[in-house]
Amino acid sequence: MSSHPWTSGTWAIEVTNESRGWHLHAHLLVESRWVDGAALAWEWAKQVGQKFSIVKVKDARCEDYLKEIAKYVVKSSELASWEAEEIAEFIVAFKGRRAFGVFGKLCGLRSQWKQDLRAVRDKRNRCKCGSNDFRMEDARIAELQEKDKRRLRHR
Repeated sequence: MSSHPWTSGTWAIEVTNESRGWHLHAHLLVESRWVDGAALAWEWAKQVGQKFSIVKVKDARCEDYLKEIAKYVVKSSELASWEAEEIAEFIVAFKGRRAFGVFGKLCGLRSQWKQDLRAVRDKRNRCKCGSNDFRMEDARIAELQEKDKRRLRHR
């Protein structure tokens, strides 16, 4: 693998909890001229202390692989099948953890992407006057909370 370095890419973690317990796996979108799937599977198994690992390598130029990398950490249909204790365990395990990231050349682009996102955010939700600096005053918040309480009482 060293003769064909991974120059950059993205990663996303997905979790399943099937009959055999928790299963954590990653989806990677890698910029590289070549990835030796067999060598990668062997190296991954070694890294995680297993005798073998399952690794699937696809050419992303031919498929819409973005959906695999830019999706959920857990499928909602799977989460709905879990016991309450399993959901709590999952929430605790992932609280404050990153489930998506970039590496290589893409790391240097983060600050540019943040600036671009700020610029887009600044342009949307503008008032006719040009402002997008909206604040709800404490009195208005209290008024809405009181209105909500009255609505709930009269049900």
